Amino acid sequence: MSNVADPTTKALTTIIDALTPLSSEERHRTVGAAMIFLGETVVAPHRKNAEAGETGDKPSDDDDTDGQYSPFILKWMKQHSVSAEELDQVFHFGPENSFDLLHAPGKWKKEQTLNTYILTGLGHYLASSGDRSFDDVTARAFCERIGCYDQANHAAHLKSRGPEFTGEKGRGYGLTNPGIRRGAALVKEVSNSAST
Repeated sequence: MSNVADPTTKALTTIIDALTPLSSEERHRTVGAAMIFLGETVVAPHRKNAEAGETGDKPSDDDDTDGQYSPFILKWMKQHSVSAEELDQVFHFGPENSFDLLHAPGKWKKEQTLNTYILTGLGHYLASSGDRSFDDVTARAFCERIGCYDQANHAAHLKSRGPEFTGEKGRGYGLTNPGIRRGAALVKEVSNSAST
């Protein structure tokens, strides 16, 4: 009988060892970021119907699709005049404060990178019902997946950011009020560019 460990067992042991010292929230963020790096997406919706265990793949024409989001997301949508259709083109929200960023606008890699970081902060803010913090690992993974990650210039792009988020790579970032407003504008920009 071979002494070689099963690859799944070995991977699970390594993951558990790496996650043990982290808090529950850090564990979820790290696993989510790892899934993004691997090209996996979160598809479970962060909506009232899913949380209540209701089924039904498609809302009827009479349904108010805005009403299917969590109260926190609904409030933000109303404050910034963002529709469910606009939000769905940019984010998929999942369980346990998870989200997937689908698009980030920008004509150049620098602009798209900064917009990806802003939208990563906004996605976490909405998914977590108000936590403004977000980490570099998640934002960078979204940059790679969206196609705007420029290894040679990534750090320089971040240094030229505006007031939308604060912080640094090692200790993480925090979304500001201007970042929340800018994020809403970016969501609308994605929707407008998709309709033209």
